[in-house]
Order: sequence, then structure tokens, then C-alpha cells
Amino acid sequence: MIRHYTVVDDPQLRNQLWEMAERVFVPICEETPINQFYPREMFEQFLVTEDIFKCVVFDGDIPCGFGLITERIEHEPILNPYYFRKKFPGVPTFLVMLICIDPQSRADLIGCELLRHVVSYVPQDGIAIFVHSDLHNGNIPRFGKFATRGRMDGEKVDAESCWIYRWIKPRGLPQRPCADLEETTVGEVALV
Repeated sequence: MIRHYTVVDDPQLRNQLWEMAERVFVPICEETPINQFYPREMFEQFLVTEDIFKCVVFDGDIPCGFGLITERIEHEPILNPYYFRKKFPGVPTFLVMLICIDPQSRADLIGCELLRHVVSYVPQDGIAIFVHSDLHNGNIPRFGKFATRGRMDGEKVDAESCWIYRWIKPRGLPQRPCADLEETTVGEVALV
């Protein structure tokens, strides 16, 4: 059974959702330097914020999955509202904030039905945004197309990358950055 909430006011349910999200997202976060989750305080606030819609899947009385969606994309700081206003003027724009399926459940069946409920908030002329790690959660595009039975399609419009540089040849480099540069006049630099 899937229940829809504007506010999750039951503290026990909020705690169960947090614990499930930790089981799902901590292993992903341990594998990628770009955060894939929210701090607990922010997560708890999302559950009681009325402009974020919540869909919770239950197996009996036990939650086994949930999704969050909002039309307020500013809830995700990585998203740039200027881009969406320019590229999609007047188009209802929704952010799928989280899709979380308890790893101990039948993830494929629950996930598809949950995602259908979550994207049902997006009107016919609207768009849904998913932000995820390509390397460690790259099945989102396939999953989205399958779950919506081909009625929604998407394209990758950008990629946030995280590059980690480390010294492989520390010898032979200047002791301080730009040690080989000499200031000649204000604002001009010449190689020595």
C-alpha cells in the first residue's frame, strides 16, 4: 500500500524513514565524493514541509520505501533556477528529491510503483528532474523509463564531476606556487 502525505507528523514514522534512508544512501555516499543524501536535520525538515510531497510504501504497518517530490527546486542547492527559468519558461518544474527502497524488500516491484506515484504529481506539461551519481546510482534513467512504462523520457543535460588530483611527481616543482613569476607592474606578470 502507498500512502501520500503532505506532512509526516508521526515521529516514529519519520525515524523509520530516516533509518531506511541511511541503510540505502550511506553505502552510496561511501563510494562517491559528491554527497547523495541530506543531513538528518534537513531530512526531518523535508518530512514536515508542506510543499514537499511524500509517498510512502508500506508492507503491512512497516514502511519499505518512500519518495519525495517538490515543485520548489531550490530545496536542492546544486540546481540552478536561472537555467530552468530560461530553458523551460512557464513549465511546471518538479524535483524528485529522493527515491528510497529498503534493500531488504522486493526493490524492483516496489520501486516502479513508488516512482509512478511520485511522478504522478508532475502535470502533463511539466518536467521532472532527477539528480544522482552516474557512477554509483546510474540505473536511475533506465528505472525511470521502465517505471513510467515509456510515458516519460529524459535526457542528460549536464554532469557534475568531481576530480581528485594528487601529486605523482613532487620533485622538481617550485617550493611555492608561481615561484617562477616576477611582478613587473601592477596587474602584469612576466615569466623569468
